[in-house]
Amino acid sequence: MYTKLNPLVSVIIPCYNAERFVEKAVRSIMEQTYHNLEIICCDDCSSDSTYVILKKLATSDARIKLMKNEVNLGIVRTLNILVKHTHGKYIARMDADDISLPKRIKKQVAYLEKHKDIVVIGCNVIHINEDDRELIKTLLPVSKNEIQRMKIFRTPFYHPAIMARAQLLKENKYDLDFQYAEDYELWLRILENNNCANLRSRLVKYRIHNKQISQIRTLEQINLLKQVYLKYNFGILTKSDIESYALYVAANIKDKDLPKILKKCIWKSKIYKSPLLLLTIIRNFLKARRKDV
Repeated sequence: MYTKLNPLVSVIIPCYNAERFVEKAVRSIMEQTYHNLEIICCDDCSSDSTYVILKKLATSDARIKLMKNEVNLGIVRTLNILVKHTHGKYIARMDADDISLPKRIKKQVAYLEKHKDIVVIGCNVIHINEDDRELIKTLLPVSKNEIQRMKIFRTPFYHPAIMARAQLLKENKYDLDFQYAEDYELWLRILENNNCANLRSRLVKYRIHNKQISQIRTLEQINLLKQVYLKYNFGILTKSDIESYALYVAANIKDKDLPKILKKCIWKSKIYKSPLLLLTIIRNFLKARRKDV
């Protein structure tokens, strides 16, 4: 249920072997300044005490709805199950190892209520390590035009930091064929016919640790990015370009063919119209590891 001034937001949190961080993650949603929430947590058959922690939290807050997969289904199937069980006007993503700052939900709701043409609103984040120490602060594309320019270079959102119109996610399921790159494929699919934006504010603390999918599934992500670029060609990348470009985007590896590919992407995407984003791309390229070819 929701009112025009206070729409219900469904926060979906897939959880798997997150006992070290999950309580802090869920409490960061429980303690939001925006209160009209349903907090839907799904434990994906964890082998640690994640589910026990979630049950304890659920007894202290009636807004928490707890689910448990009988077998491990993986992140993509779990996300689709969570989306199916939402009732809110908006769906917010959250991961079991990150921290949302207190005004995150309030600010994202306010933006979507005001900007009817925007279907997904993300935000900048602060990277933290396993001990909550701050590492870096992000600079993401903000406007819908910047996001359309940036999408070819990497995902323009942090997945656990977005809020979307619920009907959009119900009509656009995460694709099982792109597990480990499911978010990027979804954003590119949505951006074909819709406008999205990011808040300049940093509203999520995004945790970096060795057990993240991006850390342990790099080879799979490289292969999946090749498929993503074949599916969403942008009129820029050729099949011969994709090999080098997927290595760069997924693993920060550059080779001898990449400079001319980047030059072509920069020119055709018109990213030069967003100088700060262009500088970020150049800086990331210069920092990338060089691959022997």
